[in-house]
Amino acid sequence: MKPLSAIPAAGFAAAALLLSAPTVQAQPDLYVSNFTIDKTTLKEGQTLRWSVSITQGRLLQSSAACTGGIYLSEDPVINPALDRLLVTLAIPALGTWPLNVANWTNRTLTIPRFKDGPCYIGVYADNTFKVRETNEGNNYVRKAVTCVTLKPDLTPVGLTVSG
Repeated sequence: MKPLSAIPAAGFAAAALLLSAPTVQAQPDLYVSNFTIDKTTLKEGQTLRWSVSITQGRLLQSSAACTGGIYLSEDPVINPALDRLLVTLAIPALGTWPLNVANWTNRTLTIPRFKDGPCYIGVYADNTFKVRETNEGNNYVRKAVTCVTLKPDLTPVGLTVSG
């Protein structure tokens, strides 16, 4: 074994750097692994059937309980601060496989009044940003749909004239 005086100063500096480097903790990663809807034209007042799966995808990690949501948006970027919340999803704490998926199957919601034309319906996992994740950019998926607002039908059914 070499005496300490024989080890170059650069070697000490490198060893000190390695020993003082912070330990990087792996974080969970929530993402929407499945989102299905039964219609691509959404008419005001109509029932939409939907299913969602949210997965925690990091091996040997778990996530805290949080919320997610289904949103209606005028643009393809689902933004919980700007878009219309249709359904709140209570996401339980998710662990590793096989306890890493939360499912909502064959659920329904009623389509609200919304701007006519092309729009997007999407799911956002961890919409309050409670869980620190390795990838915050994969928390939503969306589907392009067409929104139709009902127009009033003002067809006269009778006319009365007095005087």
